[in-house]
Amino acid sequence: MRHVVAVALVALAVLAVVVAGLRFRKLRRDEVRRMARPLDRRLVTPPPSPYRPSRGFRLLDGEGGEFVRPTPERPRLEASQEYVFSELSAPGTEDSIRSGRHDAQWALSRAGHRAQLPGAGARVLVAIVIAVAVVGAVGYALRHGGHPTTTTTTTTTTTTSSTTTTSPPAAFSPVTSSATTATYHVPATSYRVTVTGVGAPVWTVYEMGTKNTLEFQGRVNVGAVEALTMTGPSRITLGSPRHATVTVGSSPVVLPSVVSSPFTLVFTPTG
Repeated sequence: MRHVVAVALVALAVLAVVVAGLRFRKLRRDEVRRMARPLDRRLVTPPPSPYRPSRGFRLLDGEGGEFVRPTPERPRLEASQEYVFSELSAPGTEDSIRSGRHDAQWALSRAGHRAQLPGAGARVLVAIVIAVAVVGAVGYALRHGGHPTTTTTTTTTTTTSSTTTTSPPAAFSPVTSSATTATYHVPATSYRVTVTGVGAPVWTVYEMGTKNTLEFQGRVNVGAVEALTMTGPSRITLGSPRHATVTVGSSPVVLPSVVSSPFTLVFTPTG
């Protein structure tokens, strides 16, 4: 149960960090989009000149008397058009609102910089603090959740040691036997069974446990050895028992006087 809680806390921490990252990314993207809006053309292109363009000039050679400059005509303004002659307009008017905007040069310089979100550093700091707190809680839960496992392992080790201290007999004789099978008692839960081929190859099958799980199946040649460590009850089947010798640990296994082929040896722990 504690491991499930620890995994849930880790998942919540990761989810919080991901949500915070996505939120910061969205705010930054919105700020960039706001800065990249198209500029008002009226702020970039100057208004048309209200004066009529000059028709040219002429040279004076000093003759003809004193030159009198003509009086320039007054500008003619169209009532349907908007003109801005000065940025210093009266406050509260449309001209003052328009003059409060930035020019094109300012907009271009701002477009080259990345947008800075106000308060983003504080949000990142809060997210880091939350993640560190969650990881610390998970580590504490995992550290205190491991004690029951350690106690169980120690108990198992003690039980195994006490079982294997029993001395094996000089030879294993059958408790019950027939022409096809023989039963032997072994004083340990875990023991090593060795089959050696003698005179001719022998077909050997190792089965272990109450469900007779197959551990080995194959031919043991002359002079070859097949040894497996068995735990709990086991069954060793020999295709030709007269061509094989069997030992448990260092003690030989005595076969009955009458055996048939195949022959099965059943080992039952008594420890």
